[in-house]
Amino acid sequence: MKAASQAVRKDKLPIRLVFASTGRFTQSARRDYEGAKNHGTNQFSVSLLDYRDVSRLLTNYIRDIAPSIPEVRLRILNEDAQASAMGDASLLAWTLVTSAAEISSLYSTSGEQIFARNIRHGLGDKSHVNVAIKNTLLREPHRFWFLNNGLSISCDEAQVDGETMVMRGAQIINVQHTSRTINDVFNHNPLNRASRNAHVAVRVV
Repeated sequence: MKAASQAVRKDKLPIRLVFASTGRFTQSARRDYEGAKNHGTNQFSVSLLDYRDVSRLLTNYIRDIAPSIPEVRLRILNEDAQASAMGDASLLAWTLVTSAAEISSLYSTSGEQIFARNIRHGLGDKSHVNVAIKNTLLREPHRFWFLNNGLSISCDEAQVDGETMVMRGAQIINVQHTSRTINDVFNHNPLNRASRNAHVAVRVV
């Protein structure tokens, strides 16, 4: 316990609490969960998994999407982000604007598993597309939204919580240039505020 306490307090080891059930949670339990979740930080998080989530985890394990992507969040910069049925009443879609910093955080948190259902891989940091993305982010961040097609994300569940898009089972399903290059730039270059706040288009289905 002493070593664990030191790892948490001094080494900032993240704490991930997961409560799982093959049944349903009561409304009281969900209220307690929402209260704990709202007090979460980058070091601490709590997840509540009911029978639907457990079933989804099993499906993802069978499809080799393991470990499964936890609940992920994106800060929304545009106003009035509303869901629309785009020709198929069984599907909902949101068109969002977020920041480059949010995309880097999404990739860093989820790792390679965020691309598990993506059949198209990145072309590496030497491709002319990735070089152009990097140059725009570093030199002309105010033009990034106009020059980049952004990301397409599919997920099992999604909802807008204030200024945040909350997703479960998220997968980036279009080409991987944008997210990989943004994350690479963030990890290897000192970025000014303009680059971090560069607008990125995101479609969530």
